[in-house]
Amino acid sequence: DFSETDPLYALLGELGGKGIFADDGEIDEDTLQGYLRRLTQPGVISNIKKEWVEVWAAMNIPIPKQDQVLQQIVSVGMESEVADTMAEVLAELVKGHRVKINAVGEALSTIFECGDDEQGCIARFLHLVFPKSPTSEWGWSRVGWSWTQWWQLAERIFKALDPSSAFECLRAVLMTIESESGAYLPHQQIWDEKRLELVRAALCQYGDLAEDELPAAITLVLQWRPSGMGYRNRACSPSARGAHERLRRIEIARSLAVALPFQEAAASRAHRLELAAASMCVATLNAQRSIRLS
Repeated sequence: DFSETDPLYALLGELGGKGIFADDGEIDEDTLQGYLRRLTQPGVISNIKKEWVEVWAAMNIPIPKQDQVLQQIVSVGMESEVADTMAEVLAELVKGHRVKINAVGEALSTIFECGDDEQGCIARFLHLVFPKSPTSEWGWSRVGWSWTQWWQLAERIFKALDPSSAFECLRAVLMTIESESGAYLPHQQIWDEKRLELVRAALCQYGDLAEDELPAAITLVLQWRPSGMGYRNRACSPSARGAHERLRRIEIARSLAVALPFQEAAASRAHRLELAAASMCVATLNAQRSIRLS
């Protein structure tokens, strides 16, 4: 009995004997959830990249059932003490060629339908599968995986969320991409004029904002400029990075102050005005930054 000394080994052995499917070929949810509750105990999984792939292989899940199992993994995992690792679990199952990325999109859309992602699982997952560009040192490199496919996946998930949650999720993943790259999005080869227009339009839609209100609600540079007209293809200078970090801190404080009323009255004009007022200092610094970059 290895249940105490090596719980993962014991669980893999049980999966080999009693799988997660009933005699009629349907998923036995009680059995699956029992396995998942054990897997999501702290310390059971020590190497997400290797061990979750092993567990998935032991489950022997056919492609049409992948999204159903993924839904259970997310549901159980997000209520566990290892909730902060669920995005990595999903990403490693995709990168390890165990699950189809569309199955993850379907699972996340179903789990978070008309709700919000308070723990940031979606934003983290989208960051982990963001495609690598020829000029970046990070990102997921896979034949056939492109920005267009990534954005289609992101839009599919965002459309299932409550609009205010979709806004915060998209804002969070864009800020993470910018931070990871060490440069504003228009500086990066993968972000062209059309792509920046798409994300601006999505943020305005989810946040119920006019485009001229958007700079007051975020601290991202999303305006494309042709090469030779300012900051495109130029990395952030140390002073610009310092200013941007100060803007981030203001954004965090502002988000904490308005997050709850934003969720409760996402589409109200009154709240947009409140958001703009609370962001006045951010808008001022954004304007100063734009002048410096011109």
